Amino acid sequence: MRKYEGESQYGVANHVKYKAIMWYDMKKELGNNHCKFLIDEREFQEEFEDNGEYFQVDSDEFARRMAPYAETALMIFEAINLEATYTNDKVKLSEKRSMTKDKAVVMSYGNHIISKLENQWAKANQDDEDDSDWENVPLVW
Repeated sequence: MRKYEGESQYGVANHVKYKAIMWYDMKKELGNNHCKFLIDEREFQEEFEDNGEYFQVDSDEFARRMAPYAETALMIFEAINLEATYTNDKVKLSEKRSMTKDKAVVMSYGNHIISKLENQWAKANQDDEDDSDWENVPLVW
C-alpha cells in the first residue's frame, strides 16, 4: 500500500498534500459516477407513504428510517457549499462561516480507503491470474 507524507497506517495526519490527493480522488470518483447516494429524503417519504408502510409505524420508527436519507441530503448540501482554494497545484476545501465539512471529509476518507483496498485487491488478482509455469512453455528460437 502506497503511503503519503503525513499518512500513518491507522490514521491521517492533517497534511495539505495528502488531503489534496484525497479530494482529487473523490472528484474523480464522483465524475466517473462510481459513488452512489441514497435517494432524496422527500422521494423516500413519498415511496414510504405510497407503499403503505408509513401508516404502520410510529413517529420514532419513521424518524429512524428517514435519518439516513436526511443525513445524505445534509452531506450533499455541505459538500456543494465548500469553497476551493488552489495553491501550488493543491486544493484546499474550506467551509463558509457557521458551516462544517465533517460529512464531506468523512466521505473523502472513506473513498480513499476503499480505493486503496480496491487497488490491493486488483494487484492481488493480477498476480493470481499469472499462474502459468513459464519454465515448461516451449519457446521458438
